[in-house]
Amino acid sequence: MSQKGKAINAPATEDPMDLQPGSKVEVNHEDDVCPRAWYTAIIMEGASSTNDKRYVVQFTNLYQYKNSGTKLSKEYNSVDILPLPPPQPPRKFKAGGIVEGYFDDGWYEGKIDQVLDDDKYIFRMSSMFLLFGVKQLRLHRTWLNRNWLPPLDESELAVEEEDSTETDNAEATKAGTVGNNRYLIRFETLRTEEDTGFLEKEMDSLHIRPPPPHIPVPDQFKMFDHVEALYKGGWWKV
Repeated sequence: MSQKGKAINAPATEDPMDLQPGSKVEVNHEDDVCPRAWYTAIIMEGASSTNDKRYVVQFTNLYQYKNSGTKLSKEYNSVDILPLPPPQPPRKFKAGGIVEGYFDDGWYEGKIDQVLDDDKYIFRMSSMFLLFGVKQLRLHRTWLNRNWLPPLDESELAVEEEDSTETDNAEATKAGTVGNNRYLIRFETLRTEEDTGFLEKEMDSLHIRPPPPHIPVPDQFKMFDHVEALYKGGWWKV
């Protein structure tokens, strides 16, 4: 498969000088439920004088041991640390929207699976489905070039990477605009080679399309039908 985009490392925080002791931040603290969970913490100190990109943080709501009363302190790289996002008033969400849900004292990335009555939503996180009220949800935002970028209503994109015979359409989220009809996108199903997070790439607009409408699956296909098959996290023309 040819590479139409350029893989990049998208740092969460660009300037380590922003992370002073006492700064309130959110930290990507992975657990067994979701690899993208953000917890409130306070910067305690730089981890060492020889590495200005690592910091010791103390979590606000995580503890060393259950019922211990001692708050968890841990060392993290700056790419796993974000400034506190701006306050977000309650708002309406759409099915399929990329959001974060407050669960187990942290903000977990996921999607709106269903919109219910009375400002209730079914929130999908990995293989879990949870019932949340609107106050337990917030719009997912990306920290890029020292700015928060809220996803647009139509922010889910299908990104094509073509070779001579096949096209792979993988679901992704628009994270920012680079310029000259190029965009920074983050894949929903593709991860980096080091498995440190979801793959982020620059792509041109020729290889980005809105997600297709939901189409009921027919009982059967006929010979010579033109179809796409889900394989390795993407939709392939076959």
